[in-house]
Parts: sequence; structure tokens; C-alpha cells
Amino acid sequence: MIIVDNSSTDSTAEAVKRSFPHLRLIANSVNRGFAAANNQGIKEAQCEYVLLLNPDTIVRPKSLNILIKFMDENKDVGACGPKLLNENDTTQPSTRRFPTFRAALYRHTIFRSIGIFRKQYRRWLMKDFGHDEQMDVDQLVGAVFMTRRSIIDQLGAMDEQFSIESYCFYYIMPPK
Repeated sequence: MIIVDNSSTDSTAEAVKRSFPHLRLIANSVNRGFAAANNQGIKEAQCEYVLLLNPDTIVRPKSLNILIKFMDENKDVGACGPKLLNENDTTQPSTRRFPTFRAALYRHTIFRSIGIFRKQYRRWLMKDFGHDEQMDVDQLVGAVFMTRRSIIDQLGAMDEQFSIESYCFYYIMPPK
């Protein structure tokens, strides 16, 4: 297990060293950004699957085993993600379809105020998906997902110009 502390200010790195000395800790002196910090951990990972997990996530028992089993049984899948829940157990949307031009216009222009292209925007956000069954999706959010090491080796590291504010999501392509 590799933990990347991306320049936290609350003594997290010291707490990890003290409580979990067997874990690999990378403690950044400056915040390198989401993608760069993940790349640091990915570079150190020497395993079949890589799980990226945000620090505010609570992992429920057996959930990682479910992801691993899914990947083991579905060799044509490049990445998978679990159903995400908020603290009050409501579903946190975590998937998207690829955006369309109309959906982007709705999100970023006055069209949102007047409701033009709302249907395309809702389709992009998968408002029609209840997250209660498995489904092939175009995008997973970066909060938590598992991918194959072979995918990372094939496609390369994350684009370090990625920022949370950019509304970008990972495009995970299955292996050919």
C-alpha cells in the first residue's frame, strides 16, 4: 500500500509514519496537484491492479475484494469503480457518458438558464442510471477506481495538467 500525502497541513504524514510504519509513504513538501500526486503512487506500485482512492473515502468491508473479483472475471475491462455513497448513505454519482457538444453548451453557457439542451446534459451525467447494477460506462470519477497495471503501462501516466476544476474525467479504454 502506498500513501501519497500531497502536502497536507494537519500532520497526516507523521500520523501515518507512526501508526502504519509498514506502509510506503510519499510525503510531498508542496501540493503537486491531483494527477501528479497519483502518478507518484502509480510509479511505485508493482502490482496487477492499481486502486486510486481519495483520502476522505471510507472503504467498506469486502468492497476491494469485489472490485478485484470483477476485474479477474472480466479481462476485457480496463477499469472499474464501486458505487459511491455519501455519509448519509445516499448515492453519490460517480459515472458519466462522454460529453456531447450540446451537454457542454448547457453546462457552460446561458442555455442552462433557459433550459436548452437540458436532456443532453442529464444524459451525460447519467441521471437515468441508479447505480444499483453493473453497467459499462464511458467515464469514472477520480474519487475511487481500480485499473490494471497493464493499462497504465500501455497508456502512460495521468496528464499532470489535469485539475479538479477542469471538469475532466478519466477516459479508461479497455485493453484490445
